[in-house]
Amino acid sequence: AAGSGNPDPTTYATGNDLSLTPFIHGLVGYWPLNEGSGTTAYDKSGWNNNGTIYGSPTWIQGINNGGLYFTNSAQYVASASDNGIGGATVIPITFTAWIKTTTGGIEQVVSAGGNSAMEANRNGQVFLHECTPGDTGETVNSNINLNDGNWHFIAISYSVVSNKTIFELDGSSITVTPNGQPTSGGSYFAVGYGQCDGNTSTTYPYSLALARIFNSALTPAQIQAIYNAEKPQ
Repeated sequence: AAGSGNPDPTTYATGNDLSLTPFIHGLVGYWPLNEGSGTTAYDKSGWNNNGTIYGSPTWIQGINNGGLYFTNSAQYVASASDNGIGGATVIPITFTAWIKTTTGGIEQVVSAGGNSAMEANRNGQVFLHECTPGDTGETVNSNINLNDGNWHFIAISYSVVSNKTIFELDGSSITVTPNGQPTSGGSYFAVGYGQCDGNTSTTYPYSLALARIFNSALTPAQIQAIYNAEKPQ
């Protein structure tokens, strides 16, 4: 599955068009950020949540041939839609992305509908931000240094049924109980921008690549498959 070339590395794909998405695991946004030029970040999930690139961030050689380098709060990617989420309700959700930075305060790495987001926040911790209700979140600490100038894989998977959040850091899984229930939908998707409270607490620069949003709670094994498919060899 990891090596088949499908936009969802948790699914094995065959055929002549591997960009087709089977929608089995709920992939609703996938921005490889590998266009290399222009002002559009194309969504490869099949949901057509293409993003407009604001502020002229720099195209870079990132993970799997692409990425964006952000140097200030005016630089980010936002779509005009959040197709596949379906309204501002509490739903299972998963975020994954790769980051590279020497700073300690990246705000929303990927956010869904203005109501929930994944942050790599303050001292390199990974953070689930629940914009509503309560503007609260859950942080996981790790002995992995996210601020060492190397590419790192981060992921958050939230399950409504079990009220659990699984944090993945470079393939290592940690499970915690979140403070609240993140909601999603009703607005738009964004990459590199804090829909909850803007980028007021973000420090720069940092690089970002291979951002995904799922409207399902991926298992640790499924998240591991994404990491295995994308990690530098």
